[in-house]
Amino acid sequence: MYEITFAWTESGLTKTQTLHPFQPTKNAGGFRVGRDPERCDWILSHPTVSGLHVEIFWQPRQQHYYLRNLRDQNPPVIDGLPLMQGEAALKVGSQIRLGQIDLTVTEIAPIMATLLLTPQFFATPMIPALIPVPTPASSSLPAVVPVASAVYGLECPKCHQVLAYEHVAAGCHWCGASLAAAVSVILAPT
Repeated sequence: MYEITFAWTESGLTKTQTLHPFQPTKNAGGFRVGRDPERCDWILSHPTVSGLHVEIFWQPRQQHYYLRNLRDQNPPVIDGLPLMQGEAALKVGSQIRLGQIDLTVTEIAPIMATLLLTPQFFATPMIPALIPVPTPASSSLPAVVPVASAVYGLECPKCHQVLAYEHVAAGCHWCGASLAAAVSVILAPT
């Protein structure tokens, strides 16, 4: 898994926001961005940003973050092109304009294993492990990341998000699918 970091300037101050797939959100499966604190996970208060503007989400199969337009009017602009509908893949250096706010993707990096192992998400026992981490051919990242402790989880058979075993009865909180056919996995960066 990877986290994504954005930078922007607001009221003369440079700000950053980092998102990762295991953060709790108001809408399962993605981070909603806009002015409305009732519907959005990431609040941008500039008046030209829509109440509910875009959604940013991680796609495990493609190993990519995407931005989805949630507005027919006032669409986001990605790398100079308006995204009228659908989704666009994000990469380091992507420029996103929401209203008059310019965001830049400054980093997409593997999530530190300790972040994934916080008690708020996982109640299963910790197990020492070395976790293999696939890396792009051009990456200088190590092929194996030592992890002090890891936990087992379930990969949703529909959306491929990974959840703790405690969710087996409730189902996937991202897409609602049953976890009865889920594959057991070690919860760590992939």
